[in-house]
Amino acid sequence: MTQHRHPHQQRLGPQDSLLDQSPLDLAERTCLETIRHMLHSFAAPQSQAWMAAFRCADAGFAPATGPLIATQAMRYIDEVRKSRISVFHFNSAACPPCAAVLTEHERRLMLALHWARRGHPARARLELMLLCEGNEIAHAMARLTALSRALPAPADAASGPAQTAALHPGAPR
Repeated sequence: MTQHRHPHQQRLGPQDSLLDQSPLDLAERTCLETIRHMLHSFAAPQSQAWMAAFRCADAGFAPATGPLIATQAMRYIDEVRKSRISVFHFNSAACPPCAAVLTEHERRLMLALHWARRGHPARARLELMLLCEGNEIAHAMARLTALSRALPAPADAASGPAQTAALHPGAPR
């Protein structure tokens, strides 16, 4: 039996996870899409994908906060990029099969935001430290805090172990 696969569809790597199985709420998923457009703009400046990032934030958030969230997201990812030595791997927001997968880097980036929004700065800091390969994270943490404050408050006040396991494939439960 054969199964047609989208040409851009990837096999899940050991640290990749499916977005649908993550605990990210709608605001965090919209923020991820915005960040993916920003990353595309960094990787291919001629694409001007930053414009798609602002359109995404405008469509996903209130008119007064969309541009602020897009700006804060860009500042956050820029500080993370400055702190890392290795390449940041991300999936395209414009390719639905690709966008359905969180790379390890995207997962850590978004898990830091997830924890920051829920009042767990130590967990957010840990994810940033791992993402930034042990390098300085003070500036990235400050931008993360600003982004989390710009986003609407999460509906859930605390996340349980099942949600943590969904973002950490293969982790002991």
